[in-house]
Amino acid sequence: MDMKNDNQLNSKHLWLPSIALSKHYSTAKTDTKAKPLNTLSDNEVQSSKSKKRIPRKRAMVDVNADTLSPILAFSTAEEYDFEELADGLKGQGLYDLMPFDGETDDVFHFRAKYEINNIRREFFVFRHGSIVCWNMPFVECEAILKFIKQYEDNPYDQSIVDEEQEIMHYQLVT
Repeated sequence: MDMKNDNQLNSKHLWLPSIALSKHYSTAKTDTKAKPLNTLSDNEVQSSKSKKRIPRKRAMVDVNADTLSPILAFSTAEEYDFEELADGLKGQGLYDLMPFDGETDDVFHFRAKYEINNIRREFFVFRHGSIVCWNMPFVECEAILKFIKQYEDNPYDQSIVDEEQEIMHYQLVT
């Protein structure tokens, strides 16, 4: 449809559906003039423009960068040789294999045997080639990644691992 015909349509029409309001025309009929699919009255248009979202009151949390804890997640391979990996990590003597409360046998939960500044460090290894480290410095997580490299099946290129890594910080609020 050209702009000339577009301007001839009634300007009170608001065309829906769309995330961003835009014009959508029906082509089902053989009319030469396209018709809007949905229209709103003047009151409905005015009402939709004047409504504002009222923000909810939220509890203020004092976030101190020194108290934030890291979560690091990596996907390094299509899969890990799971049982061998668990034996290798237990053999290091640095981490305890913890019981996992989930209903799956595709994840191992390890916890460091020693704490630094009374902080419990732990990580989860997923059979599908991913690892998530909680409360661990990046250097320690890198050491674990380096160690488990020998248990990877179909490893990803290091540039993909680096690009796809997830880093998040959190703070427990009680």
